[in-house]
Amino acid sequence: NSSFQQTMEKSEEATNSQPPVYVVQQQQPQPQQTYAVPYQNQVIVAPGKIRDYLPWSILNIFVSFLLAGLIAIFLSITVRRYARENNFIKAKKFSSITLVFNLLASLIGLGIWAYVIFSIVSTALAVSRAVNSNSG
Repeated sequence: NSSFQQTMEKSEEATNSQPPVYVVQQQQPQPQQTYAVPYQNQVIVAPGKIRDYLPWSILNIFVSFLLAGLIAIFLSITVRRYARENNFIKAKKFSSITLVFNLLASLIGLGIWAYVIFSIVSTALAVSRAVNSNSG
C-alpha cells in the first residue's frame, strides 16, 4: 500500500508541477541590407572607383581646341551627376566615354601643336637660309 501511495504522490507532483520555462532571446532587428544582383552582363561598380577626369578635361581646353575641351568638361560633369544620383552603371559608362574622349582630344591637340611648332621652325629655317643665300 505504501508503494502505491508513493507512486500516487509522485504522479500528483508530476501533474501539479509547472512545466519548465524556456526563455527565448529575441534578436535585435538587423538593419536592412540591400544586395545588388547583376543582371545578365552588368557589372557592379563601387562608387569610389568612378573617375570623372575633370582636371584632364579642363586641360584639354588649352591642349586641344576649345570645343573638344568643353565637350570633355560636359562629359565629366555628367559622370559626377550620375555618381551623385547613385546611378553607378551610367556613371561608369560615361566615365569610360570621358576617358576615351579626353585621350583622343589630347592626342589630336598635341598633334596639332606639334604640327604648328614644326611649321614655324621649318618656316624660320627656310627664311634664314634664304636670307643667308641672298646676302652671300
